[in-house]
Amino acid sequence: MVTQRRYIRKFFLMSGYKVTDALILVSIKCLSFICCLLSMYLFPISPAYSANWVEVEVGEDSGDTYLWPYFYSASRFVDGDSIKKSGDSITYVELVNAKKAISPNVTSLVVSKKSNCDGEKVVWQSFFIYKSAMGLGNPIMKLNPNEAQQLKKGEAGALSDAFACELAKLK
Repeated sequence: MVTQRRYIRKFFLMSGYKVTDALILVSIKCLSFICCLLSMYLFPISPAYSANWVEVEVGEDSGDTYLWPYFYSASRFVDGDSIKKSGDSITYVELVNAKKAISPNVTSLVVSKKSNCDGEKVVWQSFFIYKSAMGLGNPIMKLNPNEAQQLKKGEAGALSDAFACELAKLK
């Protein structure tokens, strides 16, 4: 309050404006500051996705993603907190993190998947591509393919799906 008064006095003396004009400007400045704080609370910048990541598979066979060339060598994580049961299926969020990035613009991928836990296929509902590791920062692209991916026994995608299905049984 003391700072606001000092600001009003300086403004009044320097500009020749009325005191009420100065009060309005100070009120606008305070309101913009509050809006800025509120937006930082509601829309956190980083991480873009807050999760309880559990590493599932590290391997050279991570190429079973839609973006195969970018994630040939990657670590896979499942968010244990994201697993939701719905009838005979589950949904979960998976992170694919490149161990050695082929492109400087594509380093990690956060995928929302739906599975019947049959070991045959998963549906990629949506995914976000990140320039930074571990899905941190703002995504550079978001896609909603809603397409099925065939799983191959022993590959990283099948292992992460099996892991998510086992965690769903524990819930």
